[in-house]
Amino acid sequence: MRNALAFAFIVVFLDSVGFSLLAPVMPSLLTEMGDTDAAGAAGINKWLAVAYASMQFIFGPLLGLLSDRFGRKPIILISVAALGCNYAIMAMAPSLWMIFVGQTIAGIAGATYATAFAIAADVSTPEKKAANIGVISAGFGLGFILGPALGGFISEFVGPRGPMWFAACLCLLNFGFGLFFYRETAPLREAPRPLRVSKANPFANLAGLLRFDARSVLISGFFALASANAVLPLIFAFFAKAQFAWSDGMIGSSLAAFGLGFAITQGLILGLTLKTFDKLTILYLAIGLSALGFATIAAANETWVMFVALAILALGGMVTPTLNAVISDTATEAEQGAIQGQIASIMALASIISPFIHAPLFQFFLSDAAPFPWAGAPFAAAALLCLALVIPVRLGSRLSAAQPTPP
Repeated sequence: MRNALAFAFIVVFLDSVGFSLLAPVMPSLLTEMGDTDAAGAAGINKWLAVAYASMQFIFGPLLGLLSDRFGRKPIILISVAALGCNYAIMAMAPSLWMIFVGQTIAGIAGATYATAFAIAADVSTPEKKAANIGVISAGFGLGFILGPALGGFISEFVGPRGPMWFAACLCLLNFGFGLFFYRETAPLREAPRPLRVSKANPFANLAGLLRFDARSVLISGFFALASANAVLPLIFAFFAKAQFAWSDGMIGSSLAAFGLGFAITQGLILGLTLKTFDKLTILYLAIGLSALGFATIAAANETWVMFVALAILALGGMVTPTLNAVISDTATEAEQGAIQGQIASIMALASIISPFIHAPLFQFFLSDAAPFPWAGAPFAAAALLCLALVIPVRLGSRLSAAQPTPP
């Protein structure tokens, strides 16, 4: 079990480093390639996010089913390879359309996080599931410590494309690690049932959420959560430049500080709180902290306020693994990959829609048409979306209490 968790942790850590390497440099890169200002670059980034998320929405459920049918290993290796191709294409791209091609490729096979969570579910007892998923999530936080700082540092010396080559190399390292050191954890059958591709229809998955049972209601909560969290990769770097004129290095340092707090929350604080409080109590607390963190960023007008807000937001990071564990408890062992595929699908749908909330708000409140300048408006919207998560969590927990727990 420990070897499988260690592998899932390292996969998420290295992928987080690769992803967060790009966060400080995207405003500079898109401003240069698009020959535009911060607001225009944020608009380009919106369409990049939509391209990636659209592919995730379409292919996420299929990858979840395939991981149940053929195992986690081939799916996660394909995902890592696709991400590496994306970074290499972005590093060489002479124009914006090639960056869109790279994002599309990464979105098609980008099942790394969902598959890593499925690995954690494979080897966890119900009592340890939230804590183990929290450990995997801590890998994301640790990657966010190192990635932005490295990205800002590399960019200062070799330009905004340097971090992309570094990220591609990390994917190569990640691929080799998984190929040689990971042993399959999925409960594969000697005579597996035929793969029903109809179950991979993302729209059928969404229709399935209309069943109004505990699992579907709780999974729908990920829509609000993902819509709120999308503001960070979409807007944060652009907001920091517009509001505080931060350099790439400063953006990287702030995100690294957030990653440190996030890792401590996921790897230590969550495990300690689970010894004292039940999952639902922690979930409600984390929702409140997330909403408060986003609201504080929205109102920030000094640098120190930003770091306070990021610390609060990092504590709110308990919401994702706890909600994931609550949902996972409603499924059998053989369904864990499919469940993670459904979660990935609903999060991808949120990632398709949320750019049309956050980016237009940012652009509008920086334009002459705005009644007053307010670059933090998208973060206020994120705070409201966090609070909306209370509704499906409360309703889903009531439905779950009335249903038997699967074996």
